[in-house]
Amino acid sequence: MRFKKSLTLLLVLSMLLSALAACGDTKTAETTADTAAAETAETETETTRVPTNLPDSDFEGYAFHIIYEKINRYPEVDVEELNGETINDAVYQRNAAVEDLYNVTIEGIMDAAAGNAVKAAVNAGDNAYDITMATCLTTANMATTSLLLDINEIPYIDLSKPWYDQYANDAISIGHKQHMIVGDINIRDNDSTYLLMFNQKLATELGVDNLYDMALEGTWTMDRMTEILQLCAVDLNGDGVQNEHDQWGLLGEAWNTNVYIAGAGEYVFRKDENDIPYIAMNTERYFDVFNRAYNINGNKEYSWIVNDYPSYGGDVWGVRNNIFKEDRSLFFTGIVGSMGDFREMVTDFGIMPIPKYDEAQENYHSILTLLQATAVAVPKSMQDADRTGILVEALSAEGLYILTPAYYDICVTTKFARDEIFTQILDMVFSARIFELGLLYDWGKLFYVPSDLTAAHKTDLASRVEKVTKAAETALGKTLAALEVTQ
Repeated sequence: MRFKKSLTLLLVLSMLLSALAACGDTKTAETTADTAAAETAETETETTRVPTNLPDSDFEGYAFHIIYEKINRYPEVDVEELNGETINDAVYQRNAAVEDLYNVTIEGIMDAAAGNAVKAAVNAGDNAYDITMATCLTTANMATTSLLLDINEIPYIDLSKPWYDQYANDAISIGHKQHMIVGDINIRDNDSTYLLMFNQKLATELGVDNLYDMALEGTWTMDRMTEILQLCAVDLNGDGVQNEHDQWGLLGEAWNTNVYIAGAGEYVFRKDENDIPYIAMNTERYFDVFNRAYNINGNKEYSWIVNDYPSYGGDVWGVRNNIFKEDRSLFFTGIVGSMGDFREMVTDFGIMPIPKYDEAQENYHSILTLLQATAVAVPKSMQDADRTGILVEALSAEGLYILTPAYYDICVTTKFARDEIFTQILDMVFSARIFELGLLYDWGKLFYVPSDLTAAHKTDLASRVEKVTKAAETALGKTLAALEVTQ
């Protein structure tokens, strides 16, 4: 796992002690708890910190430029000053640590069209940006238009270190070339990871208040979730029509069928022994998983998806959220970041991993929405590979010990968690994530076939895959040529 469980649990305990002590002396309790948490974090860092193996360097005040796209809720690249906000201050402290160590300044440049800006810089040979931190989709487009360097060519970046996501490393390389990295230098990948939320009040009423036990015991499967969903639908107003005014089992969108397929460990594209992608969805197991995923997400008897209500337009997302807020759905499929929409919800909600295919599956898996998740990349116009590698490695390492704990242990736990098991489930969600190449590069739109079928409430997967396979293979071939990868 990328996160230190001991640090997580100690911080949670200190927060609980602070809350209990507040009944007597609030100021003293808060001060004591904050001090204890700080001392715990400091001790943990001192005893478990992994060395970076970086050289001593003085970059003489160099301005290290990071171009990024502003999305989601949190700053990720640079902030002007400490302001008491957890993530803001963690970014500031991470940058300050690296700035002091290497005599540099970290300067972020926000550009909604970051890809175009990088293209202009590369074409002009302008060292305007040392690295990029754009969305994964933008970064993939920059890679296929020959704007990025292979990360393996950058000295001092050690992808085996714990501050890089090893699932991402394994998934997103092509032909042993890797043009982007995901890890503790960024947090929007965490925010963009899929999970399930569940209404604890409804779970109790329906007699399924052992959901956490199933998750922790490894028995939370697609079949078990389907059985529970069949208990949920209720025509509350008695009009004979099941709609947004009634009670549901699951809320979401057609795209979530892909989420459940990934949760079962299936990929649209896998890679061969030479690290070359190939279409992997023409298998009996994939078709079986699709049918199970569709029966979870696309079954109109108990699953409400926004695609079925086009008349609501942009308001449909608010309608969906209100159903959950008003205790009229047991489950809600969303990303970690979407929990913020329910911070003021009166009823307690819990979280669950996406279900396994069956109990024999080793891990729970969660896919990311790469439209929002960010990645680090290096433009070809960058002019000092040693300096760039040192600073990326340093920022990533400091991120593991400063930024990730701020996001994970403090921000998420204290603002969203409703019970002590929350962090254990979140560990499961983050520990085995799926980075799908079919989503990243959109070859022939093959990745979207399951969700397109769900939106149309059809299940003829095999014929639809057959129709777009040639286009997907052609698009894949073009990507390999652009990346100069030989099959």
